[in-house]
Amino acid sequence: MIKMEIKDEELKKVMAKLSKIPEEIRTKALYEIGETLAELTRQRFDKQEAPDGSRWAELSPVTIARKRLYKTLALRGETGRLRDEISYDVFDDSVIIGSPMVYASTHQFGAKKGQFGKTRRGAPIPWGDIPARPFLNVDERGEWVGDKDRENIIKIIERYFK
Repeated sequence: MIKMEIKDEELKKVMAKLSKIPEEIRTKALYEIGETLAELTRQRFDKQEAPDGSRWAELSPVTIARKRLYKTLALRGETGRLRDEISYDVFDDSVIIGSPMVYASTHQFGAKKGQFGKTRRGAPIPWGDIPARPFLNVDERGEWVGDKDRENIIKIIERYFK
């Protein structure tokens, strides 16, 4: 699981407003934020784009040939589970969004050839470099990316705060 803290000061200030509203209303707002972020994340998979709007790296020719066996060139994994299992959890004053899939962090941050060791036969894992194809809103430094999602969170909080 990837865990990162948001360092966006404006977003932190807006999120802090949630602590000032009754728990029942705060919980509703957090669930709406979670559902909104999860849906926008799934939509990015369909568009094959990062939260900042940039396109994901193209597939390598080897990967394209392999994916043809599965009759899809979508960057959703052979089964689509990474996209389909985007989920969120709501806590007292926060929402955590992500995927339970073991390869989610590789999709988000990429991986270098051999980064995860070797197979029993000595082949590198992964067998080649995998470019980052970010789908979550926070980069490896905890900096917020994805203005559209950020704006949605602020609108939701402001609406509930009123």
